[in-house]
Amino acid sequence: MTSRATLVLSNHRPETVHPAKELMACHDAVVLEESPEPHFQSMLSGRLSINAYMEDLDLEYPEFSRRMCETLRELHHGGKRLHQVEPFLERLIQIHELFADGGRPSDLKEDAHLQRVYWAERDATAALLHFYKVSVRGTLEETVDAV
Repeated sequence: MTSRATLVLSNHRPETVHPAKELMACHDAVVLEESPEPHFQSMLSGRLSINAYMEDLDLEYPEFSRRMCETLRELHHGGKRLHQVEPFLERLIQIHELFADGGRPSDLKEDAHLQRVYWAERDATAALLHFYKVSVRGTLEETVDAV
């Protein structure tokens, strides 16, 4: 038996939904790079309306999201298995919960995955703060370099 995987990178524009649907229809399973939502399966099955599902989500692209939900629901009803997976954010949430419970960065040394996410976020935040500082006080060239 031959297995096939297709990796698709796309922007969140409504006009990308139909071509994405055509690609996803060629596969038995679809892995979506998005944080698992507790009501996703209810939305797919129709037990929860798409509007109700989207109400509690923090969506940057609501029209895209609505169309994608409609498409995913159709694919689900057609027998496709759909999975939401976002390990980076899942680990970042774990780190935030650890810190909220009084944990410290040194507590992450036991988990290499959490430690790598922490370092990536730390470095990204430092770069963002540097950009903010340079964009206010620096030259255009320094600002461009900071980007």
